[in-house]
Amino acid sequence: MLLSLVFQQWETQEKGASRLLRILISESAHLIWVLRCDTTINGTNHTERAIKNRWMSKINQRLQLDRMIGRKLIRTKDNYRYMVRSDNN
Repeated sequence: MLLSLVFQQWETQEKGASRLLRILISESAHLIWVLRCDTTINGTNHTERAIKNRWMSKINQRLQLDRMIGRKLIRTKDNYRYMVRSDNN
């Protein structure tokens, strides 16, 4: 309930910031789940450095994917240009 109120407040302020917050929260939660499962099933101990590296890698991958999805190639006679789609579409 509280998290949805935070999202609503962010959405009214800035859509880009709200989208980034959603990505950070969902990817972080997923990584926590993966690490806990790995620790429980395989008994693996993860170092703080390894966790930070995995988190940075996962966030960068997800942001690259988000940028690629958000672009739409518009072809004209003279050149190609990229147009970023709005989240409202």
